[in-house]
Amino acid sequence: MKFLVAVAAFIATIALTTQTLASNSTDHKSGTDKHDNSGMPVKGELETAKQNNEHNAHKAGHGNLVEKMNSLFPTKMPNHELAARPSTVEIKSPSFLGNVGAGPVKLEWNAVQGATNYHIQVATDPNFKWLVVNEKFLKENSYNFTAEAGHRYFWRVASYKGDNANTFTKSNFVSSAFNVK
Repeated sequence: MKFLVAVAAFIATIALTTQTLASNSTDHKSGTDKHDNSGMPVKGELETAKQNNEHNAHKAGHGNLVEKMNSLFPTKMPNHELAARPSTVEIKSPSFLGNVGAGPVKLEWNAVQGATNYHIQVATDPNFKWLVVNEKFLKENSYNFTAEAGHRYFWRVASYKGDNANTFTKSNFVSSAFNVK
Protein backbone atom coordinates (compact mmCIF):
# COMPACT_ATOMS: atom_id res chain seq x y z
CA MET A 1 0.00 0.00 0.00
CA LYS A 2 2.80 2.43 0.89
CA PHE A 3 4.44 1.59 -2.40
CA LEU A 4 1.33 2.53 -4.41
CA VAL A 5 1.01 5.86 -2.57
CA ALA A 6 4.67 6.64 -3.28
CA VAL A 7 4.29 5.82 -6.98
CA ALA A 8 1.14 7.98 -7.22
CA ALA A 9 2.90 10.91 -5.51
CA PHE A 10 5.87 10.52 -7.86
CA ILE A 11 3.67 10.56 -10.97
CA ALA A 12 1.75 13.60 -9.71
CA THR A 13 5.01 15.44 -9.05
CA ILE A 14 6.32 14.71 -12.53
CA ALA A 15 3.05 15.79 -14.13
CA LEU A 16 2.98 19.10 -12.23
CA THR A 17 6.67 19.77 -12.92
CA THR A 18 6.22 19.10 -16.62
CA GLN A 19 3.28 21.48 -16.81
CA THR A 20 5.21 24.21 -14.95
CA LEU A 21 8.27 23.83 -17.16
CA ALA A 22 6.14 23.90 -20.29
CA SER A 23 4.38 27.09 -19.25
CA ASN A 24 7.64 28.81 -18.29
CA SER A 25 9.31 27.92 -21.58
CA THR A 26 6.41 29.32 -23.60
CA ASP A 27 6.47 32.54 -21.56
CA HIS A 28 10.20 33.00 -22.18
CA LYS A 29 9.90 32.18 -25.87
CA SER A 30 7.12 34.70 -26.40
CA GLY A 31 9.03 37.37 -24.50
CA THR A 32 5.96 38.42 -22.50
CA ASP A 33 5.90 38.83 -18.73
CA LYS A 34 2.99 37.76 -16.55
CA HIS A 35 1.13 40.71 -15.04
CA ASP A 36 -1.84 41.00 -12.70
CA ASN A 37 -4.87 43.20 -13.40
CA SER A 38 -3.10 46.35 -12.19
CA GLY A 39 -0.25 45.87 -14.68
CA MET A 40 2.31 44.90 -12.01
CA PRO A 41 4.42 41.79 -12.57
CA VAL A 42 3.35 38.67 -10.68
CA LYS A 43 5.50 37.94 -7.60
CA GLY A 44 7.37 34.95 -9.08
CA GLU A 45 8.03 36.82 -12.30
CA LEU A 46 9.38 39.85 -10.38
CA GLU A 47 11.96 37.66 -8.65
CA THR A 48 12.94 36.05 -11.97
CA ALA A 49 13.34 39.47 -13.62
CA LYS A 50 15.50 40.65 -10.70
CA GLN A 51 17.73 37.57 -10.98
CA ASN A 52 18.07 38.08 -14.75
CA ASN A 53 19.12 41.71 -14.21
CA GLU A 54 21.70 40.66 -11.62
CA HIS A 55 23.04 37.98 -13.97
CA ASN A 56 23.33 40.44 -16.87
CA ALA A 57 25.12 42.98 -14.65
CA HIS A 58 27.50 40.27 -13.42
CA LYS A 59 28.14 39.16 -17.00
CA ALA A 60 28.83 42.72 -18.15
CA GLY A 61 31.28 43.16 -15.26
CA HIS A 62 33.32 40.21 -16.50
CA GLY A 63 33.12 41.47 -20.05
CA ASN A 64 34.76 44.73 -19.01
CA LEU A 65 37.40 42.82 -17.05
CA VAL A 66 38.20 40.70 -20.06
CA GLU A 67 38.57 43.81 -22.22
CA LYS A 68 40.87 45.41 -19.65
CA MET A 69 43.04 42.28 -19.37
CA ASN A 70 43.29 41.93 -23.14
CA SER A 71 44.38 45.55 -23.46
CA LEU A 72 47.37 44.72 -21.23
CA PHE A 73 48.50 42.06 -23.70
CA PRO A 74 47.30 43.10 -27.16
CA THR A 75 47.41 40.57 -29.93
CA LYS A 76 50.55 40.84 -32.01
CA MET A 77 49.87 42.05 -35.51
CA PRO A 78 51.65 39.84 -38.05
CA ASN A 79 54.24 41.53 -40.22
CA HIS A 80 54.09 39.64 -43.49
CA GLU A 81 57.41 41.03 -44.66
CA LEU A 82 59.20 39.40 -41.71
CA ALA A 83 57.46 36.09 -42.33
CA ALA A 84 58.61 35.65 -45.92
CA ARG A 85 61.71 33.70 -46.80
CA PRO A 86 64.37 35.60 -48.73
CA SER A 87 64.56 34.77 -52.41
CA THR A 88 66.83 31.99 -53.53
CA VAL A 89 70.06 32.94 -55.22
CA GLU A 90 70.89 32.30 -58.85
CA ILE A 91 74.34 30.85 -59.54
CA LYS A 92 76.38 32.69 -62.18
CA SER A 93 79.75 30.91 -62.38
CA PRO A 94 81.33 28.46 -62.70
CA SER A 95 78.72 26.70 -64.83
CA PHE A 96 77.29 23.35 -63.75
CA LEU A 97 79.95 20.65 -64.23
CA GLY A 98 82.12 23.22 -65.96
CA ASN A 99 85.88 22.74 -66.13
CA VAL A 100 88.15 25.23 -64.35
CA GLY A 101 91.89 25.38 -63.85
CA ALA A 102 93.62 24.53 -60.59
CA GLY A 103 94.25 27.39 -58.20
CA PRO A 104 91.94 30.27 -57.33
CA VAL A 105 88.33 29.85 -58.48
CA LYS A 106 85.77 32.63 -58.11
CA LEU A 107 82.32 31.30 -57.12
CA GLU A 108 79.67 33.89 -58.07
CA TRP A 109 75.91 34.25 -57.70
CA ASN A 110 73.36 37.02 -58.25
CA ALA A 111 72.67 39.28 -55.29
CA VAL A 112 69.29 38.87 -53.58
CA GLN A 113 67.31 42.00 -52.76
CA GLY A 114 66.97 42.40 -49.01
CA ALA A 115 69.53 39.73 -48.13
CA THR A 116 71.89 40.77 -45.36
CA ASN A 117 74.42 37.97 -45.97
CA TYR A 118 74.96 34.58 -47.60
CA HIS A 119 75.85 31.05 -46.48
CA ILE A 120 78.20 29.14 -48.79
CA GLN A 121 79.39 25.56 -48.54
CA VAL A 122 81.92 23.75 -50.72
CA ALA A 123 82.37 19.99 -50.40
CA THR A 124 84.06 17.08 -52.14
CA ASP A 125 80.89 14.95 -52.05
CA PRO A 126 77.33 15.66 -53.28
CA ASN A 127 75.85 15.13 -49.79
CA PHE A 128 78.03 17.90 -48.30
CA LYS A 129 79.42 15.59 -45.64
CA TRP A 130 83.07 16.44 -46.38
CA LEU A 131 83.01 20.23 -46.25
CA VAL A 132 86.02 22.20 -47.47
CA VAL A 133 84.35 25.61 -46.96
CA ASN A 134 81.49 26.57 -44.64
CA GLU A 135 81.12 30.36 -44.50
CA LYS A 136 77.88 31.63 -42.96
CA PHE A 137 78.14 35.40 -42.95
CA LEU A 138 79.43 36.53 -46.32
CA LYS A 139 78.40 40.05 -47.26
CA GLU A 140 79.48 39.81 -50.92
CA ASN A 141 77.85 37.75 -53.63
CA SER A 142 81.10 35.96 -54.58
CA TYR A 143 83.71 33.82 -52.87
CA ASN A 144 87.32 33.04 -53.84
CA PHE A 145 88.25 29.40 -53.39
CA THR A 146 91.55 27.60 -54.01
CA ALA A 147 90.83 24.35 -55.86
CA GLU A 148 93.11 21.33 -56.21
CA ALA A 149 93.57 19.69 -59.61
CA GLY A 150 91.84 16.39 -60.34
CA HIS A 151 88.85 16.97 -58.02
CA ARG A 152 85.14 17.58 -58.50
CA TYR A 153 83.75 20.13 -56.07
CA PHE A 154 80.12 20.59 -55.10
CA TRP A 155 79.01 23.95 -53.81
CA ARG A 156 75.82 25.56 -52.64
CA VAL A 157 74.74 28.97 -51.46
CA ALA A 158 71.72 30.37 -49.57
CA SER A 159 70.68 33.92 -48.71
CA TYR A 160 70.00 35.24 -45.20
CA LYS A 161 67.69 38.00 -44.14
CA GLY A 162 68.62 38.60 -40.51
CA ASP A 163 65.67 40.84 -39.63
CA ASN A 164 63.09 38.14 -40.40
CA ALA A 165 61.37 35.89 -37.91
CA ASN A 166 63.55 32.94 -36.85
CA THR A 167 61.98 30.35 -39.12
CA PHE A 168 62.19 32.60 -42.18
CA THR A 169 65.76 33.92 -42.04
CA LYS A 170 67.36 31.58 -44.59
CA SER A 171 66.40 30.70 -48.16
CA ASN A 172 66.78 27.25 -49.63
CA PHE A 173 70.23 26.28 -50.88
CA VAL A 174 70.99 26.36 -54.60
CA SER A 175 73.63 23.80 -55.60
CA SER A 176 76.10 23.36 -58.39
CA ALA A 177 79.30 21.43 -59.15
CA PHE A 178 82.50 21.99 -61.13
CA ASN A 179 85.57 19.98 -62.18
CA VAL A 180 89.13 21.09 -61.66
CA LYS A 181 91.66 20.09 -64.37
